[in-house]
Amino acid sequence: MSQFVESERKYKTHEGEDVYSKGELMIANYLHKHGIDYHYEPVRYIDRRKWVPDFHLWKDDVYIEYLGMAGDETYDRLTKVKMGHYYSAGYKVIYIYPSEIGRVGNALNYKFKRLTERDLL
Repeated sequence: MSQFVESERKYKTHEGEDVYSKGELMIANYLHKHGIDYHYEPVRYIDRRKWVPDFHLWKDDVYIEYLGMAGDETYDRLTKVKMGHYYSAGYKVIYIYPSEIGRVGNALNYKFKRLTERDLL
């Protein structure tokens, strides 16, 4: 999506990690609280193009993308492109929308189970 710089990471998780949005903060804190290991913003290349998913649950090889600007026409168009690349590369991705962030644990657990056929926790 847009190119972020480190200085724009204005939210700090309970573990002291800097993230870009309140939604990412809530996801990271949930993962930390439940002892779920992840990498934040791992760089991936698909068809020689750089992609940076929000989270990678490396033990399960599942990615999480927080779609914090969903509803913005340009963002939605670029998100569809990103989704297509992830799909073609065979990535397992959980997409979390702003409307789900208040119940992020339920959303993550439900979507994780649909992808992997087992519980997240």
